[in-house]
Amino acid sequence: MTSATSVDDAKSRAGRVLEMLQKVIGDQVTAEAAKSFETENYALKERAEALCEENGVLKRAVVIQHEMLKEGEEKEKELKQYKGMVEQFSGEGSDA
Repeated sequence: MTSATSVDDAKSRAGRVLEMLQKVIGDQVTAEAAKSFETENYALKERAEALCEENGVLKRAVVIQHEMLKEGEEKEKELKQYKGMVEQFSGEGSDA
């Protein structure tokens, strides 16, 4: 500024300095925002992977539970058959 030849020249130089400062600050803010976005994106990606893994575990649990329920129903049906057979044999024994 001390080497400016006139007030207009000083204003012009000050304007250019302010523009450069504004650009540097803008670039820094953009870089920080990009880094913040990248960090958040990484965290979200990790969370999504964890949720997919949990989902797989839950799916396997549902399949196992379904199989156990099916086995229970089959055993209950078999038990009914045995009870019917016991009643049938008990009835035959009392008739004799």
